[in-house]
Order: sequence, then structure tokens, then C-alpha cells
Amino acid sequence: SSKIVKMTTACPTDGPATVFQADPLTTTNEDVFGLVLVAAWPPPEALMDAYRNVILPQLRSCFDEDDYTEPTSALYLYPPECLHVTIATTHSISVGTKDPQQRNTLMRCWKMVVDGATRRSEWPKTTECMELSLKSSQIGEKAAILLWTETTGTIDTMRTCIAEEAASRRAALEEAGVSVDTLHIPNIVHSTVLRYRRVPQTSGQVVQERFRTTAQNEILRSFPNKITIPCSVKLVCERVPYMNVPNDADHILSSWSTK
Repeated sequence: SSKIVKMTTACPTDGPATVFQADPLTTTNEDVFGLVLVAAWPPPEALMDAYRNVILPQLRSCFDEDDYTEPTSALYLYPPECLHVTIATTHSISVGTKDPQQRNTLMRCWKMVVDGATRRSEWPKTTECMELSLKSSQIGEKAAILLWTETTGTIDTMRTCIAEEAASRRAALEEAGVSVDTLHIPNIVHSTVLRYRRVPQTSGQVVQERFRTTAQNEILRSFPNKITIPCSVKLVCERVPYMNVPNDADHILSSWSTK
């Protein structure tokens, strides 16, 4: 987990896809538990506006109407307020951790790692902001994403610090029953915008053709300028899948900002 592939050299591995995979977490009513370190959350108004006005309708237009008509929509389109950029997932909701004592241990230990990472000398101390420039978008097998370039290098630095801090605490974490290997650090900077409640009926080839001919360019045009956001991160407890949680003390375990 301590090996970082710089986001500037990495490409998404999930698409473009012509076969789609349903995600049971988009329809679950079960109690879930995950820990994720995020930036750009709550999302800036510029991102939410472009998402509501351009990205959502363009994504829908790639599918036949039966696939996006409620209440039986195949598409799980993220609510605007749930958009974010993942710095690292320290414990995935897909693990299915149920035991309350184990959850408390995980929260305590990963908060310790994140807090330690923010105290490292390499952690950004003077950067006032992050800058997100939209590089591309795609519809993949499991999800559709916006792929960003973060032009200040801040996210790369944060990810390196998280990985190194976790590695340095491996023995203590394992003694507490926490595996460092649950830490997942993406090698891209992205915002997920769509998952699948069920497998869409629209042909995958048709979806990608519509996306290539119209939606892709319209989405790119919706972000003509860089989005400047505060240089801050939050360790969030996901009690509802995919960041559909309030920005409050019950869900924010640790928060750091240059401001």
C-alpha cells in the first residue's frame, strides 16, 4: 500500500466499457461501515452547478429512457452534495464490518494514522488551495467518473504521507487487530458520478457511441476553467454508501485544513 503511482501517469482501468456490473450497495438498506479520506467535500458550488445542469442530463442521454426512469432506474446517479475526490480509502464499505467494537477500533486507529500523516514535515503546510482541471470523463463497467488533473501536486503529496504513516505504524495497527492492507490509495484523481442499481438494458455499444459523439464533449465544456478549492481533507465514516452522509461530528472523525 505504500507504493504510490503518481496520478499524472495513471489511467483509469474500469472503462470505457460495453458491459456493466450492478452494485448491490446502491440498493442496500443494511447498516454499512466504511472509512474514507476525502477532499472537495462538501463539493464546491461550481462543481454541483455543472453536475446538475450538464453532467446529469448528458449521462442520462447515453441510456434509453427505461434505464433512467424512476422508480426502477438502472442508474444510481450521485446526489450533487455527495460528489467528492477520494484521497484514500482506509476501510472499504465492501468489507462488511458489523461488530461495533471492531468499528470503534478501526475508527480510532485510522484517525491516528491520518492525524499522524498531517503532522509529517512533507505534508502540505503552506498550500492555500487545490486546483482541479477536468482531464476527461468516462462510463466504465462499474462506474462513470470525472477524471481530474490536480495541478498543484498536493494530492500526490498527501497520498504519499498517508501511505508512509500507515506503513510506519504497521506493527501497532496489527497489534490492535487492524490490517494496513485495507488501505487503498487510488492512482488517479477522480469523482465518481454514476453506478448501476441493475444492469442497464441499453446496449453497451450504444451507450459508448452516444457518449463519444455528444456527452463527452459537453461534459468537458462544462469545466472551461480550473476549479480552485480549499486545501482540506476529512476522514469520513460512511454509514450510508457513497458519501451520502451529513457533514457533521457523527460522521467526520478527523478534519485538516490550511485555513
